[in-house]
Amino acid sequence: MGSWPRQLDASSGDHLSGRWIKTPESLEFAGVIGDRVWRLRQASADTPVAFHGSCATVAELEMYRTRGQLPIPLVSYFRLDVRLDDLLSMWLNRDHLLRNFLSSCTQGINGFKGLRLLNQDPRETIFAFITSANNNIPRISKLLITLSACYGRKMWSHETVSVYSFPTLEALARPGIEVDLRKIGFGYRAKFIPAVARKLIEAGGDLFLAKLRVSSYEECKAFLLNLPGIGNKVADCICLSSLDKVEVVPVDVHISRAAALRGVRPPTACSSSLSSTAYRCISHGLSDLWHPFAGWAQVVSLCEYHDACVLLLWCLSESFAFIDDANSFTVDLSLSSAYSIGLT
Repeated sequence: MGSWPRQLDASSGDHLSGRWIKTPESLEFAGVIGDRVWRLRQASADTPVAFHGSCATVAELEMYRTRGQLPIPLVSYFRLDVRLDDLLSMWLNRDHLLRNFLSSCTQGINGFKGLRLLNQDPRETIFAFITSANNNIPRISKLLITLSACYGRKMWSHETVSVYSFPTLEALARPGIEVDLRKIGFGYRAKFIPAVARKLIEAGGDLFLAKLRVSSYEECKAFLLNLPGIGNKVADCICLSSLDKVEVVPVDVHISRAAALRGVRPPTACSSSLSSTAYRCISHGLSDLWHPFAGWAQVVSLCEYHDACVLLLWCLSESFAFIDDANSFTVDLSLSSAYSIGLT
């Protein structure tokens, strides 16, 4: 996994999620949340992240101006209703290794309070993780952007930058698409995309995926493991980042080592490799150690091996602010506050 930036503005456009695009002439990023394009900006690592007023509805702007209430899509996507300060305190009280590591970092523990576990769209997330197999982050982002440009709908453009919707399941399931996907660089992964799209359509499409959010973890994972190209770790990553299974801890070699240092080890008989039993033992053990939001704690722990990972927004500032075209209205809001509004 590559090195990721520690603020919204950075040299690459893949640090939010696979398809956020930086406009060339500004510190602004454009991406899709739900069915809308959102434009975000951060002047520097020490200033608030802002959202552009043109992205919000009239009602959302009124609620923001009169009550300081951020638009629900942003609250949901960045999980701004979760008090990360409280979570960090609980994790660090239970895990002295994590506490020692964060304390030893240059920015200290406070530098990690801007880490947000993104709440992403399940359809896009499934295909993003299929694309991630034996791939690097810049190439994954490039493939997802190309896929959307070829089969999605143009939603916004500015000079040389265009933002597209992620393709529908029907678009990804159409006959002959595998050949086209190979031509644009998907390689052997091309065969999985239409196969998975068809299975998702058979199951009920986007409505079915929405229902998985309120289904049990066991039901979600069992369904995902029946999809072509998806194994234990990828299924758990999808559950964590797009299906509200925030207690899930996906396991790879780094997490396996971190677990061993914390005394979480699989049975001796299966410890030589990451078998299904070993995987389950490690994942459940770390979930018990790090709950609540164990999957979020797992991502924080990965910073010992990487600057950040694909599920995160690195942002040293803990504020969002509203901006309009004239930059005449800004308000700072702490991400550590609990917002009394529901999720989408």
